[in-house]
Amino acid sequence: MTRSRRQEPFRRLEDGRIAVSLPDGVRDFVSSAAEHLCETSASPGSPGFGGVFSPIDESSAVDDPAYVLARQLAVDEVVSVVSASVPKDVIEPAEAEAWLKLLGMTLSRRAAELGVRTEDDRAALGARDEAFLRLVYALQAGLIGAMDGEPGRA
Repeated sequence: MTRSRRQEPFRRLEDGRIAVSLPDGVRDFVSSAAEHLCETSASPGSPGFGGVFSPIDESSAVDDPAYVLARQLAVDEVVSVVSASVPKDVIEPAEAEAWLKLLGMTLSRRAAELGVRTEDDRAALGARDEAFLRLVYALQAGLIGAMDGEPGRA
């Protein structure tokens, strides 16, 4: 059976909410990204932690503990919102923003784990790692398009 129109993964509705039409495997990917971010935040000293929680002041030996705690709480909030909204077929704009934040942190974490700092580093990636990055970019672009687009259009 051929579809006459390709279903967009994200579509802005008339009321401003975002319709989500993702295969289960992609939803699992987003859920897994949230879990990995939790694991990363519990692993100071790991490359992924450095990618997500890089020092605020490079010249200081230690960041302000109050700021570090605030940043950790913000990450926990993003993870919580995304984890709760992954199964939904319609998400609120604030949930879509949390997805974007999570996807951005996922890119930072994975790039740090892979040692990607330049385009040459990225060009040297294997097919699986490149596919990971492309999927995250595609999800980000789809969400941004739906959030900024006209209702009913991605």
